[in-house]
Amino acid sequence: WTPISKTVSADAKLKNVLNWQVNLINIQDKYRPMVNPIIEDTLDPRGTGAEINATSFVVKLKVGIADPITLKEGDDYTLALDGNKFTITFKRTFGNLTQETNSPLNNYQVSVDYATSSKNSGWAYNSSSVEWDGSQTTQKPSDGVPPDARIANANGYLPYWGSGISGETLTQLANLVVEKKDSVSGTPIPGVKFRLSDGTHTFEAT
Repeated sequence: WTPISKTVSADAKLKNVLNWQVNLINIQDKYRPMVNPIIEDTLDPRGTGAEINATSFVVKLKVGIADPITLKEGDDYTLALDGNKFTITFKRTFGNLTQETNSPLNNYQVSVDYATSSKNSGWAYNSSSVEWDGSQTTQKPSDGVPPDARIANANGYLPYWGSGISGETLTQLANLVVEKKDSVSGTPIPGVKFRLSDGTHTFEAT
């Protein structure tokens, strides 16, 4: 049983962005409920100058075969971001875990998605760890699971994008949808181009 895993992939649209995901998996075992887990994550940007995008965090919970739900910061967890490190502390015992004999715990998965923006191409390195309260079951921190079994590592690579933005960090803060419609029929007009500029960069879309 591996309680934590980590994946990374290059963003499909933004050439200087890596998308990271941390996954917690709680097995259906009353002796390992992973109650109130705490995730600690450290980014090592090396020469890429990668930075964590503070607005990119999305935390979801999936219990059994139910559809995932998005958890709320403040109500379900707290997020502390300090430079290249962050800590997520959960405030709940997922799935209303029970501790009765012969009463199995709900199997759940928690995912934490976030993005980093790089100034330069190259490798960025990351390590995540998890610990939890084991007082309700084995009476041991993290139920006695050793630290090296509660760590997941992932490395992400971005090739040189040659777009003229090397040395700068572009961070997506919002999405903007612009649509030009015919004043009579109300249907979208194909082929119309829009330009968006922040005074430094100009983006064009059709």
